[in-house]
Amino acid sequence: MSTFKPLKILASRRQVLKAGLAAITLSGIASPASAKEQPLKTANGHSKPAAKKKGAKRIVMLDPGHGGIDTGAIGHNGSEEKHVVLAIAKNVRSILRSNGIDARLTRTDDTFIPLYDRVEIAHKHGADLFMSIHADGFTNPSAAG
Repeated sequence: MSTFKPLKILASRRQVLKAGLAAITLSGIASPASAKEQPLKTANGHSKPAAKKKGAKRIVMLDPGHGGIDTGAIGHNGSEEKHVVLAIAKNVRSILRSNGIDARLTRTDDTFIPLYDRVEIAHKHGADLFMSIHADGFTNPSAAG
């Protein structure tokens, strides 16, 4: 069995969450007074934005990757990505909700959901944004990008 060197932490989880929330806010999704929306140009009809009533809350669908039989990456201390990203998604949901954003999760426990079903869940809820959360790892500490 190979061993992994511990990753150097460059930012705290709080800093990552704040940066994500800032990006959402700056993109206009968190601001109901944002500029008039432009329709998306898509190659297929599957990703067209749902019509929203004026003043309706935006819906953010957070998708904690992996789950169930799919553990995702395994950390050097044995932590499984599926548990890490679920905790992150629950924290982000809490922060978004405290800022008036309707945030929902594709899974709330250790359950495997196929990718297509995750997208269908987002469509069923009329999500305006689908954000898949992962915490991948790599054995080479000099890797970047």
